[in-house]
This record gives sequence, C-alpha cells and structure tokens, in this order.
Amino acid sequence: MSLLLIIISFVLCEIYMSVEQLKQGFSFSLTEDYRVTLISSSDLPEIIEMLNTPDVAEFLFYAPAPDEVYKAYFGPIIEDTQKAISDHVWSPSPNIIVRDNEGTFMGMAGIDAVHMHPGNFEMGFQLPVYAWRKGIATAACRFLTILAFEELQAHKVAADCYVRNVGSSKTLEKCGYRQEGLQKGYYKLDTGFDDRAIYGMTTEQFHQIYR
Repeated sequence: MSLLLIIISFVLCEIYMSVEQLKQGFSFSLTEDYRVTLISSSDLPEIIEMLNTPDVAEFLFYAPAPDEVYKAYFGPIIEDTQKAISDHVWSPSPNIIVRDNEGTFMGMAGIDAVHMHPGNFEMGFQLPVYAWRKGIATAACRFLTILAFEELQAHKVAADCYVRNVGSSKTLEKCGYRQEGLQKGYYKLDTGFDDRAIYGMTTEQFHQIYR
C-alpha cells in the first residue's frame, strides 16, 4: 500500500469515529492543533468580523456587507443546526467552525444542500488572514467531503472560486476536486472582472480517491 493510501485510510478511520461526536453537538480534533464544532450563534461575531476583513472579502462576492445581511443568512442555518442536534440527525447544510486548542477562531467551512437537487451539495470555506497557509482549509475541506459522501449520501459536491484565488484552487485540488469549467468575466471587481473556476467531485471520483 502506498504512503498516500495509508494516510487517507488513517484519516477516514479518524473521521468515522468523530462524526457522531460532531452530530451530537460536541467538538472533536480535526488535527493535532485544531478542533471543530457545528456552527452556533456565539460564533457569529467572529464570522462577521472575518467576512468583512478586506483581504478575505476580496474573494467573496457577498462581502463586505452589513451585519443584518449575515445574520439573516446564517440565522436559519444555526436554527436548523440546533434542531438537528436535538433530533440526533445531520443538518441539511452542515457548517463547521474551526478553532485552535486555545479557542481562537480559525475559520469556517460548510457543505450546503442545493435546493431541488437532492444529493447535490456546494462546498465553501473561509479563513481569517492569520489562519492562512496552515493546512486548515485543506483539512476542513477533506473532512466535509468525506462527510458529504459517507454520511449525507451525496452524489455530487461542487465548489467555485475566483480564478485569482489561487489558495482556494489549490485546496480543492489537494482534496481531489477537478476543475470542470471556467466562466469568463463572472465576478465584478473594482478594477474590472475575474473569471469563475468551477470544481466538482462525483461519487465515483470520491471512491477512487478516498478508498
């Protein structure tokens, strides 16, 4: 067995043991240095602060925005999450919060169910600048990919990013996502436009990569 397959097998084993903890509302170790919990209302101030940071908002078409916009968006997600925990089931759109072992906010990631397309999910992740280049996005993306296909019976997970957002592109590619398309001039910038890179993974591709 190759070293890569050994590492992937170990990661899968660790995640399978952890998902039940997460579903019940507890935290678990994403890596040696970082822990994960499901999103809650207490996370909102740090989420809003992150999304309104210029270097983060540069690659988000919906940011910066007034606090009320974020509260209106994340409010239903948080309510669904709390209800799902009470019912001992997964939320339709699990969103996770990453913190270091001291409790410092290190970012968030989520897989959102696509309306009227059962089995389709969209992946997203955002990290504050001080959490960049630490492998956090890759670990979170890999975890949610496994969660989507193994726990939520996904048959397709998609993601997109600005072409200029090299960090997000590399993260998706490290986790096995393939670029499936490019939409020219999709995102409006202060100085012009940027292209939209579209990534995806099917069930078949997931099993080829993670098994």
